[in-house]
Amino acid sequence: MKGYPYWKVGLGFILCPGIAGVIATLVGTYYQIIDPKISWLGVLGFFSGSLPVIVFFTIVINIPPAFIISMVLLFFRPFRSLMSLLFISIFGGFLAFFWGQYISPANDGLGYWEAISENWLTTPFASAFVLGAISSLVMAFWVLPKRSEVSDRKQ
Repeated sequence: MKGYPYWKVGLGFILCPGIAGVIATLVGTYYQIIDPKISWLGVLGFFSGSLPVIVFFTIVINIPPAFIISMVLLFFRPFRSLMSLLFISIFGGFLAFFWGQYISPANDGLGYWEAISENWLTTPFASAFVLGAISSLVMAFWVLPKRSEVSDRKQ
């Protein structure tokens, strides 16, 4: 038995946007593959060239919401259970949604977001929520301990 893995959970969720970067790169690669005009060498070049860049920039741009979810989870010290995974997934999705809509340095300005806010299920909003929810869920599966693995004593 060991104590709660604070470092693993904290750093894992701070790096959580990298999973969204991998998913975005895989989606881009899929669209490269289905285009008959692009050769396999072009697809390989796109994937190998864009993967580290997209992952790096998704982590850098999304550090504030990742830090928020990391601090909330370190405060509550969740374990791997259905309710914890559901809460973390929805919380990560909403953080990604509101970060992308209101305060992200990567958005195109308030006029762009006001123009599409009438239909909130358009691509930017739905994709931000889905990427945040999926990446939070994957990271929760990966870094959260089972209750049987952690003792109650402090270390």
